[in-house]
Amino acid sequence: MKEDLDKQITDNVPEFFFIWDIETQKIIYLTQGYKDYSNFKIKKLRDNKLMLDFVHPDQREAFEKVLESFGADDAYQDHDFKVNNKAYSATWMNLRTFPIEDKRGEVYRIVAHVSDISHRKEQLSKLEAINERSEDIIRMLAHDLKNPLRNIQALLGMMEDAVQDGQSDEALNFIHIMSKSNHRSLQLISSMLELLELSGSHLSVDLTKTDLKSLLDNVLQSFEGQFKANKVELVREIDNQQVQALIDPQKFQHVIFNLISNAVKFTPEGGKVTVQLHCDDHHPLLRVKDTGVGISEDKLEEVFKEFSKARRNGIRGEKSTGLGLSIAKKIAIMHEGKISVESKPNQGAIFTVRLKR
Repeated sequence: MKEDLDKQITDNVPEFFFIWDIETQKIIYLTQGYKDYSNFKIKKLRDNKLMLDFVHPDQREAFEKVLESFGADDAYQDHDFKVNNKAYSATWMNLRTFPIEDKRGEVYRIVAHVSDISHRKEQLSKLEAINERSEDIIRMLAHDLKNPLRNIQALLGMMEDAVQDGQSDEALNFIHIMSKSNHRSLQLISSMLELLELSGSHLSVDLTKTDLKSLLDNVLQSFEGQFKANKVELVREIDNQQVQALIDPQKFQHVIFNLISNAVKFTPEGGKVTVQLHCDDHHPLLRVKDTGVGISEDKLEEVFKEFSKARRNGIRGEKSTGLGLSIAKKIAIMHEGKISVESKPNQGAIFTVRLKR
């Protein structure tokens, strides 16, 4: 009875085993569990060729060498192999081996346990990609922070000389320049940290039914001084009726802030920025239009990329981190929304965010 139960286990679990005979250098037994991975009907189970077919063509030579290496002194092994996924449902397998001894205590066969590690490999690949991107971001952060920190260091020396010479006005000017440089550095660090947070594998959004009109009004209120100082007209085209969406208000307001900030940054004196909010086919639609310098066609695909080639300073010299639109796009996607841009040089730009109801 026990032997029958063992057989039921080995034949039905979504893993399988095979036995390798060291003397004949052949697979002499392959459990029925193998069929759970196959996309075609298996007619013959005890076959070296069948097991080799399970392995991806690029790794069959390495797999054969592993089989040939089985012996008394190398009975415990642990290997990962890509699977020939044209014929099998898995994409990665793990092979672990254990010795079988005869009555004299000598190893004469090897039991190999094969398990599907496709999901584990997929998760690992995602984590490696996140780690690689994080390293890139840190490297770029270090590069972009180097110049402002050098400027601050140089200005400190010049300010010290000015103070010693009694030139208080000159010293105050240096303090003002350092303050701007420090603000730029803090802004860059803040954007980097936000980008890293948005890249997290377990990041989630706290969705609540939100009045987009109120959220938009709050953001626009914070820009009133900037519109006046830059002599740019703000035009509101906002639905009188309440426009609601299921969003994370704290995260989504960053999208609004970034689009309006960019519009003001690239619109010259006397121009205007139009902010529209309404429902289109039951989908909340936010659109920010400006009469600014616009974007060339070859740069349109780049604007949402991290540290994109399209990044540039504002027309009044405002510095750009090259991360704002990338972060905005990530947040829009997290809300199952879409963000797009239309623009031509010297004809302004139109950024549109379309959300789920």
